[in-house]
Amino acid sequence: MYKSPSKDLWKGRANHLDGEDGYLFHHIIQLLDLSKEVSKAKPNSFAFLGFECEEGVRRNMGRLGAKGGPDSLRASVAKLSVQFDHNDVHLFDAGQVICSGSDLEGAQERLSEKVKTLLQYGYKPILLGGGHEIAYAHYEGIRRFVDGKGSTGIINLDAHFDYRSYQEGPSSGTPFKQIHDENKSRNESFQYLPIGINRASNTKSLFKGMDAAGTSYLTVNDFDFSDSGKLTQEMSKFIEGVDHLYLTLDLDVLSAAYAPGVSAPAGFGLSPDVIRHCMLECLKSGKLLSWDIAELNPKYDLDNRTARLAAYFVYEMIMNGLDA
Repeated sequence: MYKSPSKDLWKGRANHLDGEDGYLFHHIIQLLDLSKEVSKAKPNSFAFLGFECEEGVRRNMGRLGAKGGPDSLRASVAKLSVQFDHNDVHLFDAGQVICSGSDLEGAQERLSEKVKTLLQYGYKPILLGGGHEIAYAHYEGIRRFVDGKGSTGIINLDAHFDYRSYQEGPSSGTPFKQIHDENKSRNESFQYLPIGINRASNTKSLFKGMDAAGTSYLTVNDFDFSDSGKLTQEMSKFIEGVDHLYLTLDLDVLSAAYAPGVSAPAGFGLSPDVIRHCMLECLKSGKLLSWDIAELNPKYDLDNRTARLAAYFVYEMIMNGLDA
């Protein structure tokens, strides 16, 4: 089902003495109801769309709680400071796609259509998950929008390949295998770059699957941010080979010291500065169509530490993604 947006979660401090200079995101958020007629977006219109779903995590035997991710992230984003001219930058809450019961496939279909709608009308989507099953639906929405006009590459910041077999049904661990197989059936290329892969958390069969698909990847041990040249080089090489870009951030790519509130916490993972670097490289390319944050699990978050970090990534992507 689709839930229309509400300002209930967009709350925070209101410093009346500072006037507009004291604005936070909750002061300027607007509501965009995708169940009604949608108007063409003005430049610099960003739309938050939630995916309240953890059915894919349940099927993948992960710890539950990710369905609370979108609202937890909204609550943290609401408190971000407005450092831009709010008359020229437009923030929208576009509501929530909710997985009813175990109907993951139905929820994914609805999300795909909402993503397509946002892109068609010129909005810059920011999707809030939810389990990483968001990736299949998000990509499918982008594919429908692109409609054969160029190739779309996927950069996945993740500790896991999420390329498992879906023979027994799709889950949070299968989206990129699904995308690969469906692209192959349409004679479309599969261009996929996972960054931050943890060898301890991926089986031999998954590495063999990546090799068979001819897909490059970077493990958490392949680079150090003190020398980010290899990371930048690999990303640039990948981005040059595609026409459009989809970025997905699975928060479990971060060390649990930074992101404890995820479905599958990592004892060893990437640091926030590496994630920020990767995200801004995608923005700089000018090819990024849409992006998401997945696997935020507020049930296990400590002092909203993970939600606050995710909100900071949202802030950086908006501030650096403004049209010149």
